[in-house]
Amino acid sequence: MRAKSIGTIVLDNLSFAYPGNENILEGVSATFKPGSRIHFTGSSGVGKSTLMKILVGLSTPTAGKYIFDDVDILPLSFEEFLPYRLNIGFSFDLGGLLSNRTLLENLLLPLQYHERMNRGEAMARVEEIMREFCIWPNRNLRPSNVSGGQRKAACVARALVANPEVLILDQPTTGLDKMATSALMNSIEKGKSTGWLKHLFVTSADSAFTDQLNCETWVVFDKKIFSYAEFEKKVVFA
Repeated sequence: MRAKSIGTIVLDNLSFAYPGNENILEGVSATFKPGSRIHFTGSSGVGKSTLMKILVGLSTPTAGKYIFDDVDILPLSFEEFLPYRLNIGFSFDLGGLLSNRTLLENLLLPLQYHERMNRGEAMARVEEIMREFCIWPNRNLRPSNVSGGQRKAACVARALVANPEVLILDQPTTGLDKMATSALMNSIEKGKSTGWLKHLFVTSADSAFTDQLNCETWVVFDKKIFSYAEFEKKVVFA
């Protein structure tokens, strides 16, 4: 299946609540143009991971619009959204790897299931990125049979394997060793220089990582999100 390109991303008055609970996010609005590198920060429990899952399409807002260019994707069916979803890579902690598949099979799956590449091309791409993240020697082991650091490296590598236009990383360097962190940094810079990576959204307590990426900081606070300049003006110095 052919992926659809994703240009400007707009959050328009989004709200989100789990059933029977009050809003975690409320009236969230922002516009992110291609080339954006956004670091979401804020206290624990304010909704950063929820916001990231909305950006991926794993959680559906209870109100508002989520727009790619001029298309509100929220009313789309699964089949209609899938071409956009194929251009989004994401990594959440250690989750997402299939326990009954090897690391190699886990990374091959998104390329082969959606017929993004033929098997030879997919194998070459997966070997390339697994070597970059130093997980190739354990390619035939299942997630439960490798260290936590290797599982995390596999999660992050899988997010990058299809060269997505939108990359969403929740605490990507937690549990990641220096070699894998360097590989992640290099992949992001390669994506920028070659033009396939248009948007980066990251949550991280690793300030050295986000500073090196030259991310723009946005603060999740009081159920909304603010650019750092807005946060200082409206909250810190109010």
